[in-house]
Amino acid sequence: RSAIKLILDHIIGLGHKKILLPAYLCDSILLAVKKSGLEYEFYNLDDKLNIDISNLKSKIKTNDECVFFINYFGYGQSKQVETYLKSIKNKNLIIEDCTHSIFSEELYINNYIGDYQIVSMRKWFGIPDGAIIIDKNRMLKNLNLEKKYDEFFINRLLGQMIKSEYLKDKDINKETHIKFISNGEMKYDKSFNISKISDLSKAIIENQNYTKLKINRQINYKYLYENLKNIDHIKYIYENFDDKICPIGFVIYAKYRDDLRIYLSKNGIYCPIHWTLPLEVKEKYPNLNKLSNHILTIPCDQRYTLEDMEYIVDKIKQYGVDKIE
Repeated sequence: RSAIKLILDHIIGLGHKKILLPAYLCDSILLAVKKSGLEYEFYNLDDKLNIDISNLKSKIKTNDECVFFINYFGYGQSKQVETYLKSIKNKNLIIEDCTHSIFSEELYINNYIGDYQIVSMRKWFGIPDGAIIIDKNRMLKNLNLEKKYDEFFINRLLGQMIKSEYLKDKDINKETHIKFISNGEMKYDKSFNISKISDLSKAIIENQNYTKLKINRQINYKYLYENLKNIDHIKYIYENFDDKICPIGFVIYAKYRDDLRIYLSKNGIYCPIHWTLPLEVKEKYPNLNKLSNHILTIPCDQRYTLEDMEYIVDKIKQYGVDKIE
């Protein structure tokens, strides 16, 4: 949110007055846009979350409009969309959300499209704060940001520490860590402080084994991909496995999503939803709202082993049997 807001404040100073947003996005992106005061409008995507080029074209009226797009789940946009976005770069400024794709090296690390890229590093491992901005044109200078160990940082840090203990010891009240993290998010949404990353989070980012992170995620993802095929109650959002992709998680379309999620949670498997859409896009984009109501991300990150993946596969298959019975 801070990274997005910082860029938006900057481009307003450059004369941009409007931003075009994908209709499939999380509330935090929209909140940052609203805080900036920029006029905004949504554009459509298909069921694979590729930009609807004709719909986006119809929204671009002048050079003052900025296009914000997201590389989803590590797979990103189609080649056709990439070609189109590159063709409008000379006229319209582009902001690229690479949070899900930062480690998918062939697709994005060497093939950035946007004038700016943003990455929320909190999505990849447990840090209380921290994002990255990549500024290709070196326009962001002399920011002089301060470090603020505020209520957002403290609440998130305590929440993550308690969550870590909860995962080891189920006698700890689950609601405790949720309360701290939720309080932190609410404090931030109210203040929207833009500050430097904390020393703690910076040290964690700088001391990660990123090769191991990518390899472990790819191994786990491949196991899920190969062993969850032909299950009636789920479908794959992305039909191909690509070993150049480093996934944020294994995303599926589940027929009984909410019921399956509760079932998995009761068995110690906690699956996030990317994302529950903001209210203002649900009615206008029914195809994306339907996807949002059925999408589920199965965890496959570097903390887990193949034994954990076997357990997940067994539970998802067992859920299907229980549903039939």
